[in-house]
Amino acid sequence: MNNFLVEDIERVMTTVPDNETSIELSSVIFCLGRDAENEEEYDYAFSKLLELYKRDNETVKAWVIEAFSLLAVLKRDIKKLDRSIVEPLIRTAYSRSVGSDRAMIQDAIDDINQSLNWGL
Repeated sequence: MNNFLVEDIERVMTTVPDNETSIELSSVIFCLGRDAENEEEYDYAFSKLLELYKRDNETVKAWVIEAFSLLAVLKRDIKKLDRSIVEPLIRTAYSRSVGSDRAMIQDAIDDINQSLNWGL
């Protein structure tokens, strides 16, 4: 894997508590959505995003949904976003979100709909 600093990603994921956020964690999530260049990296990014989604933090969930939208828009030539996995996560996160988190998720939904024609 050339585009991910796996050790740094793991360090950030283990040092930031599940119920907290940080600039580093936000950057890791953004990079996971943006930087995959092949199927192995895509699968790694997707699995890490799923792991991060499980955190007890609605803002982190919103960031993960945003990263899913990056995968949908920027990486659809590598692999299609798995709707059967992602759609329920989006719906749950959206229903629990408020304020800027909800707006971020709505923007991600709009991007996914436009890129993959899901009709969420």
